[in-house]
Amino acid sequence: MRIKTKLILLVITPILGTTALVGVGYDQLGDMRETNRHLAEDKFGTLVQTDLPRLELLYGSIALLLNGDRDAYQVLQAELQAMDGAEGADFEALVSQSASNLDQVHERILKGSESLPPSAISLRDDFEKQYGTWRQLHLSNLEAAKVDLEKALAGVPASLEAFETMRHTIDLMQEAQENGITESLAQVQATQEETQVLATEASASAVSTMRGFLLFGLIIALTAIIGGVALSRTILRPISTLLGRFQDIAEGTGNLTHRVDESSKDEFGELGQAFNTFLKKLETLVGHIRTGSLEISGNTAELTSTSESLANSSIDQAKHLSHIMESTTEVTDMTNKTSKSVEEAAALFERATESIKRGHERTEEMMIAMDEITASSVEIAKISELIDAFAFQTNLLALNGSVEAARAGEAGRGFAIVVDEVRNLSQSSAQASSDAGERVRESTSRTQRGAALAKEVQDLLIEVMDSTTETSKLMREILDSTGIQAERIGEVNQAVHSLDLTVQHNAASAEELAASARTTSSMVSKLDSQVAQFHSAGS
Repeated sequence: MRIKTKLILLVITPILGTTALVGVGYDQLGDMRETNRHLAEDKFGTLVQTDLPRLELLYGSIALLLNGDRDAYQVLQAELQAMDGAEGADFEALVSQSASNLDQVHERILKGSESLPPSAISLRDDFEKQYGTWRQLHLSNLEAAKVDLEKALAGVPASLEAFETMRHTIDLMQEAQENGITESLAQVQATQEETQVLATEASASAVSTMRGFLLFGLIIALTAIIGGVALSRTILRPISTLLGRFQDIAEGTGNLTHRVDESSKDEFGELGQAFNTFLKKLETLVGHIRTGSLEISGNTAELTSTSESLANSSIDQAKHLSHIMESTTEVTDMTNKTSKSVEEAAALFERATESIKRGHERTEEMMIAMDEITASSVEIAKISELIDAFAFQTNLLALNGSVEAARAGEAGRGFAIVVDEVRNLSQSSAQASSDAGERVRESTSRTQRGAALAKEVQDLLIEVMDSTTETSKLMREILDSTGIQAERIGEVNQAVHSLDLTVQHNAASAEELAASARTTSSMVSKLDSQVAQFHSAGS
């Protein structure tokens, strides 16, 4: 019999048994589910839909009645405090509190009495009447307390009696609701007891069903065990033999020349043939791997040496580029400083040029003033000559006067004195005019020399101004040249920086390549050592 047929039988037998077990169990579980459904509908449905909501409503009604009773006591307390002599704002606060609590008493009691049983529904009408009577007495007492406290105190007993009557009715309502709760609880208890009985019966049925399942499952398990033991003799034993062969090859010497038995006519014989074919291919593959690992090992050694040399060269280049970057940075700083110095010198030359221009303008003004002084000196010289001529004529007239006075004798003596004074005055004028002329001539000579010097200074200033203008142009040209030079040096610095980054990247790549080569070499060594464990026909 083929192994496939044996396995099919071993699989189909438990499947058929399990299918039968599931069919029987499904039928039994269907009956149990139907029973539980009727139980839920008949018992728990009534409990959840009717009894529990009824209990919740009754408890809520009792709470409303208790709150209404408490509000009634608060109204009574407010009335007694008002009768105790409260005045002003305190009295008004008590009246406001009493009115609010009165409305709450009526609202809560009526709402709490909505669920009263039919036998106690008349208590609702009794409460309405008693509440109206008590409310009227209470409000009347509060109104009377505003004007006549004694009259209000006289009405308190009637109000208390009406209050107690109303409270007795509220107590009867609470008692009726409590009786309803007791009845509902008794109904719930009865439902629970009946449900417990049904649950016990269902549990017993389930236990019986589970016993049948266990018995049938035990039969199937025994059948599977017996079949498995029988099948193991025909399947597991050849598998154990083949597994031993595998372990000899994998855990022993790794000799790929060993072969397994392939004489069996079933699937194990076919498996032996396939395994022997696999060993032949594996032997060939291991030989190729060993040869390739030796070649890869030699190549990785050369690659490691080359990559390490490249990494060292890249590191040296990075160091040189770092020095170049430092030098270009220093040159850039010096160029920037020179540019700033030239710019400051150009500014100084421009200010000096402006100063020379202003000096030239002042020199021109001085030349004009010197020309005016020269003209004035000429005019003064002319006036001095006129004074000399006038003094000379006066002197002649004085001489003539002296002659005439001498001729006149005694009569002309007074005139002679006057003539002498006039002559002395003319001589003094002539002498002063001569001195003034001399001074004017000296001043004119000096003015002419000053004008000549001023002219020379003006010419020198013009030459200096032209020189400073040319120098300023040269400084500007130097400034522009240094700016362009700084820009070019900056571009060179940027290029060197980019080159430095590239060299550093190349160095890092070379180091990674060297590390990868070393890793590859290590992996090839491990692969070679692992492949060396296997023995083939050529090794």
